[in-house]
Amino acid sequence: MATAARLRVRFRGEELSVAANSLAEAQSQLFAQTGVPPERQKLVAKAGARVQDDEQLAGLVARGQQGDGELVQLFGSTEQEVEAVAEAEASGTEAAARIVWNDLDVDYDEVQREREHQSAVREREARMRTAASTEWRFHGYRSLPQFRDAGRAREILERLGTDPGFVAVMRKHRWKVGVLSEMYPDGKVGVDPVCVLGVNINKGQEISLRLRTDDLQGFRKYDEVKKVLCHELSHMVHSDHDAEFYKLMRQIEKEQVALDWRSSHGRVLGGDHFLNAALVAKPSPVSPPKPQGGRGDMETPPFQSEDLLDESERETVSRAVGQIVERNEPQVALRALEMISKVLGNIVRSPENEKFRRLRIANAKFKETIGDALGARHVLATTGWELQKDNVQGEDVLIFVHSERSLARTQFGLHQALELTELTRALLGAPA
Repeated sequence: MATAARLRVRFRGEELSVAANSLAEAQSQLFAQTGVPPERQKLVAKAGARVQDDEQLAGLVARGQQGDGELVQLFGSTEQEVEAVAEAEASGTEAAARIVWNDLDVDYDEVQREREHQSAVREREARMRTAASTEWRFHGYRSLPQFRDAGRAREILERLGTDPGFVAVMRKHRWKVGVLSEMYPDGKVGVDPVCVLGVNINKGQEISLRLRTDDLQGFRKYDEVKKVLCHELSHMVHSDHDAEFYKLMRQIEKEQVALDWRSSHGRVLGGDHFLNAALVAKPSPVSPPKPQGGRGDMETPPFQSEDLLDESERETVSRAVGQIVERNEPQVALRALEMISKVLGNIVRSPENEKFRRLRIANAKFKETIGDALGARHVLATTGWELQKDNVQGEDVLIFVHSERSLARTQFGLHQALELTELTRALLGAPA
């Protein structure tokens, strides 16, 4: 009988050693040492390659015999950990508590905190629904169940997976990731020679990210984890860390920032202009795009009426325009944004022109641009358009209700739409 070869395995900060002639034998020994059953074990070698058969195991062992041996990462949860999570979910221990108070003893600070919490919950649920509306996304999330704040870790993973920038990146590149999971914080960042911040297993089967700090007392900064996710998404295409890999990683970083419409100002990254859509503070005048055949003259006066809109109105319009990019394929979003820019631009230039203040929903051009894009009609609703019935023609039409405030919202919305139109064209490589 051949002598069993040894394999070095790291699991949650501890280095293990197994001697086995087959993958099944190695998994059995790891089960005895860690409590992680074979069906939940994930053995990951360098560059995120998962060890799934005896041939791959033999290759690792052969390389190990030539030197100190390749260190393999083990990921997985024990039976006790899985049972603990199931019990917690069944008993509802993670359910949010409701605040109850009487009219004579109101803790207004607590009430405000609860309102903010409920608002965040609603926004998170809306983002989850948006992300789930396409197949090009993260299809599941998993945190480490042995930590008491596993729920918080899952929230971070869900926030990453539903981040408008990453949602748009996944849709643009047509990427699917089975599970976005939490990685055990093995080693100290910037100190230990072996310190993995993330891994992409089998080009999208699973992406695992290190969320926790070295002392396990908190979580790493969100922006730092986002950078790691950009890195791991680059492995969807390139296995090696070569020039093409880093070129794609820089591209993803730019796209993720540019397509996050919630940001409050435009940015210039690496010399390339990628404009954020949500100019919710004080939008600067937008240079009019060059007139093109069939698109009309898009010259627009500088925004002069921002003092008429409060913060919530600007946020409502910005959010509505941003949803077009977040919820649609780039080509669909571009068609809708171009038409919305034309419609709003006509109103800004000639608000009294009855021709510009009426849109037929049954019109073929309206259907293939605004009608086909998720969220596009909501932009019109936020800028002063109302659905009415044309009694003469017997059809539904949208009518612009002219007022000082609706005109201000229209001009603000136009600037948002023009910004996002320019951005989407740049991402698609379309002519300006």
